[in-house]
Amino acid sequence: MSLLKLKSISLVAMALCATEVGVCYGEDWQRISGDSEPNKIYYDADSFELNKEGVSIWIMVDFAASVMGVLSKKIHVQMNCENQTHILFRQELFEGEFGSGQPYITDMKSAQVSEAASNPAVSVVMNEVCPALP
Repeated sequence: MSLLKLKSISLVAMALCATEVGVCYGEDWQRISGDSEPNKIYYDADSFELNKEGVSIWIMVDFAASVMGVLSKKIHVQMNCENQTHILFRQELFEGEFGSGQPYITDMKSAQVSEAASNPAVSVVMNEVCPALP
Protein backbone atom coordinates (compact mmCIF):
# COMPACT_ATOMS: atom_id res chain seq x y z
CA MET A 1 0.00 0.00 0.00
CA SER A 2 1.36 3.41 -0.89
CA LEU A 3 2.23 5.96 1.77
CA LEU A 4 -0.25 8.45 0.28
CA LYS A 5 -3.08 5.90 0.43
CA LEU A 6 -2.17 5.00 4.01
CA LYS A 7 -2.19 8.68 5.02
CA SER A 8 -5.61 9.13 3.38
CA ILE A 9 -7.03 6.16 5.27
CA SER A 10 -5.60 7.49 8.53
CA LEU A 11 -7.09 10.95 7.95
CA VAL A 12 -10.52 9.47 7.16
CA ALA A 13 -10.39 7.32 10.30
CA MET A 14 -9.41 10.31 12.44
CA ALA A 15 -12.20 12.42 10.93
CA LEU A 16 -14.76 9.69 11.64
CA CYS A 17 -13.55 9.42 15.22
CA ALA A 18 -13.84 13.16 15.72
CA THR A 19 -17.32 13.43 14.21
CA GLU A 20 -18.93 10.22 15.45
CA VAL A 21 -17.62 10.00 18.98
CA GLY A 22 -16.14 13.37 19.76
CA VAL A 23 -12.88 12.01 21.09
CA CYS A 24 -11.31 8.66 20.25
CA TYR A 25 -9.11 6.92 22.70
CA GLY A 26 -8.33 3.35 23.54
CA GLU A 27 -9.61 1.93 26.76
CA ASP A 28 -6.99 0.65 29.19
CA TRP A 29 -8.95 -0.96 32.03
CA GLN A 30 -6.83 -1.54 35.13
CA ARG A 31 -8.32 -3.88 37.74
CA ILE A 32 -7.86 -2.62 41.27
CA SER A 33 -10.19 -4.80 43.32
CA GLY A 34 -8.81 -7.89 44.98
CA ASP A 35 -9.57 -11.42 43.80
CA SER A 36 -11.50 -12.12 47.00
CA GLU A 37 -13.93 -9.23 46.43
CA PRO A 38 -17.23 -10.24 44.80
CA ASN A 39 -17.45 -7.21 42.46
CA LYS A 40 -14.53 -6.46 40.14
CA ILE A 41 -13.59 -2.75 39.99
CA TYR A 42 -11.55 -1.21 37.17
CA TYR A 43 -10.50 2.27 36.09
CA ASP A 44 -9.64 3.36 32.55
CA ALA A 45 -6.07 4.67 32.65
CA ASP A 46 -6.53 6.21 29.18
CA SER A 47 -9.45 8.37 30.38
CA PHE A 48 -7.48 9.88 33.27
CA GLU A 49 -7.58 13.70 33.04
CA LEU A 50 -6.07 15.97 35.68
CA ASN A 51 -7.80 19.38 35.85
CA LYS A 52 -8.35 22.25 38.28
CA GLU A 53 -11.28 20.44 39.96
CA GLY A 54 -9.31 17.23 40.49
CA VAL A 55 -9.32 14.07 38.38
CA SER A 56 -11.81 13.06 35.71
CA ILE A 57 -11.88 9.29 35.10
CA TRP A 58 -14.04 6.39 33.91
CA ILE A 59 -14.68 3.53 36.34
CA MET A 60 -16.19 0.12 35.55
CA VAL A 61 -17.72 -2.42 37.92
CA ASP A 62 -18.46 -6.05 37.03
CA PHE A 63 -21.07 -7.32 39.47
CA ALA A 64 -20.76 -10.83 40.91
CA ALA A 65 -24.48 -11.36 40.25
CA SER A 66 -27.07 -9.64 38.10
CA VAL A 67 -28.69 -6.62 39.74
CA MET A 68 -32.08 -6.00 38.07
CA GLY A 69 -30.70 -7.41 34.80
CA VAL A 70 -27.44 -5.45 34.99
CA LEU A 71 -24.08 -7.27 35.17
CA SER A 72 -21.74 -4.30 34.72
CA LYS A 73 -21.67 -0.52 34.78
CA LYS A 74 -19.35 2.27 33.71
CA ILE A 75 -19.39 5.65 35.41
CA HIS A 76 -17.62 8.88 34.49
CA VAL A 77 -16.71 10.85 37.59
CA GLN A 78 -14.85 13.95 38.68
CA MET A 79 -12.93 13.13 41.86
CA ASN A 80 -11.63 15.74 44.29
CA CYS A 81 -8.80 13.94 46.08
CA GLU A 82 -8.24 16.72 48.59
CA ASN A 83 -11.84 16.77 49.86
CA GLN A 84 -12.54 13.04 49.24
CA THR A 85 -15.61 13.91 47.15
CA HIS A 86 -16.88 13.20 43.64
CA ILE A 87 -19.41 14.33 41.07
CA LEU A 88 -21.04 11.74 38.80
CA PHE A 89 -21.26 12.86 35.15
CA ARG A 90 -22.53 9.78 33.33
CA GLN A 91 -23.58 6.23 34.06
CA GLU A 92 -23.81 3.36 31.58
CA LEU A 93 -25.45 0.11 32.69
CA PHE A 94 -24.93 -3.11 30.71
CA GLU A 95 -26.68 -6.49 30.53
CA GLY A 96 -23.36 -8.32 30.11
CA GLU A 97 -20.01 -8.49 31.85
CA PHE A 98 -17.24 -5.95 31.20
CA GLY A 99 -19.48 -3.42 29.46
CA SER A 100 -21.04 -5.85 26.98
CA GLY A 101 -24.62 -6.37 25.93
CA GLN A 102 -27.43 -3.84 25.75
CA PRO A 103 -26.36 -0.47 27.23
CA TYR A 104 -28.61 1.82 29.24
CA ILE A 105 -27.05 5.29 29.32
CA THR A 106 -27.94 8.15 31.63
CA ASP A 107 -26.36 11.59 31.70
CA MET A 108 -26.21 12.60 35.32
CA LYS A 109 -24.14 15.77 35.36
CA SER A 110 -25.19 17.95 38.23
CA ALA A 111 -23.59 20.14 40.83
CA GLN A 112 -24.27 17.52 43.48
CA VAL A 113 -21.05 16.72 45.30
CA SER A 114 -21.04 13.39 47.11
CA GLU A 115 -18.66 11.88 49.62
CA ALA A 116 -16.35 9.31 48.02
CA ALA A 117 -17.34 6.82 50.70
CA SER A 118 -20.94 6.90 49.40
CA ASN A 119 -19.82 5.00 46.27
CA PRO A 120 -17.58 1.97 46.97
CA ALA A 121 -16.15 1.93 43.41
CA VAL A 122 -15.20 5.62 43.54
CA SER A 123 -13.69 5.15 46.99
CA VAL A 124 -11.50 2.23 45.82
CA VAL A 125 -10.33 4.12 42.71
CA MET A 126 -9.68 7.29 44.70
CA ASN A 127 -7.52 5.36 47.19
CA GLU A 128 -5.50 3.93 44.29
CA VAL A 129 -5.20 7.00 42.02
CA CYS A 130 -4.96 9.99 44.37
CA PRO A 131 -1.72 9.04 46.18
CA ALA A 132 0.03 8.77 42.79
CA LEU A 133 -0.88 12.34 41.74
CA PRO A 134 1.82 15.01 41.55
